[in-house]
Amino acid sequence: MNKLNKTEERLAKNPPKDDDSTDDDNDDVEPVCKKRTLRSNVAGPSSSGRPHILPVSCIICHTDHWIRDKVTCKRRREPLTRWTIDAGKLRKAAELTCNESLLLQMRGRDLVDSEARYHPSCFRNATRFLTRKWPKETTDILYAESYAKFCHNVIDEQILKQQGAIRMTKLTAQFIKMVKEVQGIDASSYRSYNLKKRLQGSYPQLHFLRPTRRYESEVVISRTVEAQDLAVNLVNLQDDTKSSNELDTSSGSESDLQHEQKGFRRSQGISSSDMYFTARQLRIAVQEVHVHSMTSDINWTLEWLWRRRRRRRSPAPAPPADTTPPTFTNCRSHWTVPITTTSTVVTWTEPTATDDRPIRMQGGSGYCHGPPPVCMMPIFDISPTRSGPAPGSTFTEGRHAVTYTAQDLAGNIATCRIEFTVEIIRCPPIPPVSNGVHVCTYGVIGGSQCVFSCHHGYTLSGSATTHCNADTRRWSSPIPTCQVKTCSPPLVAPSHGSVSCSDSNRFMSLCTFYCDEGFEIPSGQSSALFCNGHVWSANPPICQDVKPPEFTACPTSFDVNIQSATSDSALVSYNSPRAVDNSGHVTIRLVEGKASGSRFDSGANTVKYRAEDGAGNIIECNFTINVIIIIVTG
Repeated sequence: MNKLNKTEERLAKNPPKDDDSTDDDNDDVEPVCKKRTLRSNVAGPSSSGRPHILPVSCIICHTDHWIRDKVTCKRRREPLTRWTIDAGKLRKAAELTCNESLLLQMRGRDLVDSEARYHPSCFRNATRFLTRKWPKETTDILYAESYAKFCHNVIDEQILKQQGAIRMTKLTAQFIKMVKEVQGIDASSYRSYNLKKRLQGSYPQLHFLRPTRRYESEVVISRTVEAQDLAVNLVNLQDDTKSSNELDTSSGSESDLQHEQKGFRRSQGISSSDMYFTARQLRIAVQEVHVHSMTSDINWTLEWLWRRRRRRRSPAPAPPADTTPPTFTNCRSHWTVPITTTSTVVTWTEPTATDDRPIRMQGGSGYCHGPPPVCMMPIFDISPTRSGPAPGSTFTEGRHAVTYTAQDLAGNIATCRIEFTVEIIRCPPIPPVSNGVHVCTYGVIGGSQCVFSCHHGYTLSGSATTHCNADTRRWSSPIPTCQVKTCSPPLVAPSHGSVSCSDSNRFMSLCTFYCDEGFEIPSGQSSALFCNGHVWSANPPICQDVKPPEFTACPTSFDVNIQSATSDSALVSYNSPRAVDNSGHVTIRLVEGKASGSRFDSGANTVKYRAEDGAGNIIECNFTINVIIIIVTG
């Protein structure tokens, strides 16, 4: 505790300045912090050879990191890495952890073009939880209802919304109590380790601070907590350490009353050991979580803690010193310079600065150290220092900034940041033309002209040229389209056949004709037709009937016996032949012999029928009728 004693002696000799009010109730009033100023480019030039407009610092921690060289074993500053496209993982981590301080620097800004930089160690610490695989817990389903209510009442309200800090032992006790109230289950065997892994998977914006003492449990905080809030919460946690393993079994009203009384006792005075361990824990939080605070914020926090520890009235403050920084005039804010080329010359009126106290006297040498008439007319104007290109320089497209800095005799610094954006006038990008190409003189910059053309087999629908209007930032005519050429007329299936086309009657379509069974495409006619974009390669073919008809009923040869004494012929009847054809139309004719019901002579009588379809295909039905006459005598 030697360091702590020395710190108390130093603070006792040089106590921090306090407000005129000595009432302890005013401790909660927010302090008035000094206005931060931008640093100059003393951190070193950028890799491109030009000085940085903004200070070269880590976008995450805004401080210098010291590492030990593995070869020389000497301490050196950790080099900064330039922002690349792969660093987009940091944006995802900032969105998941609700890190508004980091998102404010990324939102609406091209970090690659502005050469934003970061420490590799800061980048690893900020994005480590994205690649870490949390183990799945087997008891998640058992307490799902209680876990949801616990997250809403404790994690969301107390830690994330109120920016509180709670130890894991207390969180586990509250979760066990929540399970008992909601589900009526005794979860006293539920371990803090399981709850921690469960919270790490559900809330990536939570951080678990390692304890400063071995017997203490981890402190759960939000990654977006401010240094002042964290310091107050860490002080309040010191008294809870002794009873961190005890389960609160009292009612809600009694527990809240005890908590308020305990907080009141804390506000009356803070022990030196509490301040010591609070400072250690705050330093760990700044290193691990990158709490959104600079060194001045931490100094203010320690000063605030010292104020709360003191119970005596502070001495009267010294006469106020010059704390007012100079004032700038003609400090132009952001504006936009539209151009139709790749670069342009930008001019502006440089700002001037004045101070509330004289800088020097007109006609005198050096500064004014005496009253008039020794010092003549006082001069309040200050010549500011410019950091960046001068007016009239050439600028390319993008956002540019020039900083003017003015410092008075008391060391108060004021800055004027002039920002402007050089914007190239562009029309909306032209989408790729399907089955066509377009060529533009200057891309999509104002004044550019584009010519459209289509591939072979396609015709242009619309205007072949268009130009970008710089006033309206629109194209003069709609973007044309390429329509496929077609062959006319569309093909139809032939009678007793079908047709199959690869792409209807469009360009490059191939159509194949097929005939039904019994039909064929005549020789000399093509069964495949090709569309060249205007006409078909040949006339559509037809399906010709090549299958003859078939007799479904054709009589067979038979004998007819007749007994007669005087006649040499007989009356014979038979079933007429029947035939069918694939065309559905067939004609049957008797070409030889006699029809049924006629009288046939004695002997062999040949009968011939012929069936013919519309295509001239013929088939014959032949049979013989043998008439036998038996002569009967007397």
